[in-house]
Amino acid sequence: MQVLIVREYADLTQEGAVGQLVTPASADPYGPVHVVVINHAYYESRDVPVAQVSLAQWESTFSTNLTSSFLVAREYLRGLEKASEAQKEKAAIILIGSTAGKFG
Repeated sequence: MQVLIVREYADLTQEGAVGQLVTPASADPYGPVHVVVINHAYYESRDVPVAQVSLAQWESTFSTNLTSSFLVAREYLRGLEKASEAQKEKAAIILIGSTAGKFG
């Protein structure tokens, strides 16, 4: 098994940017990516009570933490559509949560 580490930067809230990031990683000679680790998060540095959170702040946090994870996972799964059954058996998505889920 080969390991490919992609250290590119992209706005993961944008569908096109995610596609441009994931597609080259799946290209030959490597074949489909077997494992994707989704380990990114955003935590607003301003500590405000929920009653004071603006809609813009909420939408930014939600988009960065949840929508972007969905987009990366979806793009990864699209890349697996052409994979063999043996390759699919080895495929995995690893989602790493944030400590913000524990402490708010």
